[in-house]
Amino acid sequence: MLGGSPAFVALRDKAVTGTIGFAFLISALIGKPLLYPIARATMARESAESLARFEAMRGSDELHRTVMTMTWVWGLGLVGEVTLSVLLYRLLPLGAYLGVGPLVGYGSIGALALWTLLYRRRRQGIVMAPLGEQRPE
Repeated sequence: MLGGSPAFVALRDKAVTGTIGFAFLISALIGKPLLYPIARATMARESAESLARFEAMRGSDELHRTVMTMTWVWGLGLVGEVTLSVLLYRLLPLGAYLGVGPLVGYGSIGALALWTLLYRRRRQGIVMAPLGEQRPE
């Protein structure tokens, strides 16, 4: 139950990553981005003011577009990471894959997190302008 074939053992964590990635993509396809509640929770952790600004933008095209973009990027990034990991598993000897695989996973998550930080900073002036201020055109 805890073991399995070398492929299963080497790639079992990728099943979770792939499932989350596909869930993000499906949620984006149906127009209900899964990153919306995550973004809302992030704003709530930052401050009551951040949450109030976020809630004031609820339903706006700018916020929807931003959260949809983030959901697509994360979904594609996670599915891409799984795809790359499976390819590397098939192409490399098991020992080499076990050394490289985690680097691919951590590197992918790091790149997605960095992209999110930079994208959020860029969009924040448009989407999350302080209440009462005009957003830049």
